[in-house]
Amino acid sequence: MSTQNRRFRWMAAGIAALAAVSMAGCSAEKTEEAAGSSVSTESAGGWETADTQAPAAETTEGGEEENVLPENLEEGEEVLQRGEGSNVSFHGTLPDITPDWKEKELFLLVIPDADSSAAALECPVYDTKDAAGTEGAAWLDEGNSTDLTDPNTVIHGTLGEDSAFAGIQDYGDSSFFTSNPYLYLYGKDSISEFQVFAAYPKTHEEILTSVNGFDRDEFNQYINDIYSQRSMQAVRDEELEQQVLDTWSILTLQAEGTDGNDFIVQAVPTGVVQQ
Repeated sequence: MSTQNRRFRWMAAGIAALAAVSMAGCSAEKTEEAAGSSVSTESAGGWETADTQAPAAETTEGGEEENVLPENLEEGEEVLQRGEGSNVSFHGTLPDITPDWKEKELFLLVIPDADSSAAALECPVYDTKDAAGTEGAAWLDEGNSTDLTDPNTVIHGTLGEDSAFAGIQDYGDSSFFTSNPYLYLYGKDSISEFQVFAAYPKTHEEILTSVNGFDRDEFNQYINDIYSQRSMQAVRDEELEQQVLDTWSILTLQAEGTDGNDFIVQAVPTGVVQQ
């Protein structure tokens, strides 16, 4: 296992966000219990700090044990996820949802409505754009791994009525941004929680091609650019900037318009439960 892969294997897993009840698109289903009413609007402060006990060593084919802790952690990095069976408690309230998995679905993206006790938006995320088809679904960027261990996991969708990310631009309103801080990504073996730290319009680009998130300096510069942009249409949680830099793991929702402009919503992982 390479040093780079070893490092990211234990970084936080993540993905996430779309729209709340007011957002159209992705079959929005009402649930009997809500996720948002007990969610705090304060900045979460990130993942719980890992304890000092190292994860169990892996056994190689030759029978030797291999230490799977990340090597040469840089200043500010932490071991955030311990692998299978580990849990990091949520800061918000998990929606009461049981996914009904369809072929080629990787995740179910859920954004609870913090202003309601009975509503949540659900959107399936497929492994490719072709698999997502015309059903108003979203899809994982082809440059991402499916285990959510990349520094920047990008989920694509389109803007417009009945599209996957219809209404996601509501995150451009500071009140909506504050009252809907958490989103949840259901996988087949885990549920991940994310907290939104930025939302803004941007000219379309292939993010994973433009920014090498595996280069720590380049990742940091990318985050600094997000926080330093002067657009009046950009909304950010200033208290989460250092958390984003330290975690070195974000989820990006890229809502693509037909005019060459996108709307971006980005979130940092704050919790994970293994199933």
